[in-house]
Amino acid sequence: MANQKPDLIAYTIVETNGDAKDYWQRVGSAWTNSDGSINITLNALPVNGKLHIRAPKPDEESEN
Repeated sequence: MANQKPDLIAYTIVETNGDAKDYWQRVGSAWTNSDGSINITLNALPVNGKLHIRAPKPDEESEN
């Protein structure tokens, strides 16, 4: 798993106050197993308790 590119990326969406745009903070990576289940490795925990999982964009790093 560590040598493979992740199938999915885990983000938390950090809401900002005022005119600043919310931003997506990458907090981990995920890999799909042969049985369809998913392993997620988090490098940080979102303080808002929310995760957003999505496919990586082509220009994103492949490291977790």
